[in-house]
Amino acid sequence: MRLQALYSGIILFLFCFLASPAKAVELNFNTEEFPPFNYSEEGILLGPSVEILRRICLEMKITCNVQSRPWRQAEIEVRIGKVQGIFVLAKTEKLEKWLSFSPPLLKTEYGFFVRKSDSLRFKNLTDLVGYRVGVYGPSDTSKYLNQLIEQMKNRRLPPFSTYTAYDEFLIFRMLDFGRRKIKAVYSNRDVGKALAKKFGFNNIRYAGASKHLNYYIAFSKAHTDPALVRQFNQTFRKLHRERVIHQILKKYRLRAAKLD
Repeated sequence: MRLQALYSGIILFLFCFLASPAKAVELNFNTEEFPPFNYSEEGILLGPSVEILRRICLEMKITCNVQSRPWRQAEIEVRIGKVQGIFVLAKTEKLEKWLSFSPPLLKTEYGFFVRKSDSLRFKNLTDLVGYRVGVYGPSDTSKYLNQLIEQMKNRRLPPFSTYTAYDEFLIFRMLDFGRRKIKAVYSNRDVGKALAKKFGFNNIRYAGASKHLNYYIAFSKAHTDPALVRQFNQTFRKLHRERVIHQILKKYRLRAAKLD
């Protein structure tokens, strides 16, 4: 009787285990309001990076959730494992210590905006002598601008001065209005053009690039299954080869990056 009861218990356990549905694979991502790459309309997250991410997850047949957070909070939640992924961001040695990166999502650049009445066509640092340049910061953009200033000092050129603001809209409005505080704005080219279009800044134009870079999706090394990251990246590459990524970016007048 005891042996029969034991067998019955084992059979019941196996039946319950096999009958229970497998847990669905799920990835959770943080991003920020960063038009034209990510932005919200009526509480819904939109933009090319969100669309590409969802297309990859659809191809993988997994559930992916995306939420918008201030960037500092977004990063903290990835570090503690509340979410697994974050986008969009540039790849750096510091970030690679704790994040795994996707293939490059898109290519963009940092450069200078000036008023249309200004004849500047930026080609090298000597073009900026005597300028006061506005920049949003603290940010990666302001960090790269400071690097340009150091390069000028090393070459014994009189460095341009800077004006840092916590609101990118504010510095572009100052430039558009012709405020004397600034003569140029240093920004991501695609972000600056999106702001100008949205708010009708008709007196500014893009004068040239100083830095080309790619943006990526990244995953916490500590809190994401490496096999799932590999599958995600393989699916990304498949959609890139099939030019699905290119087609999505083209709708937003953005450019696909070459794969690493």
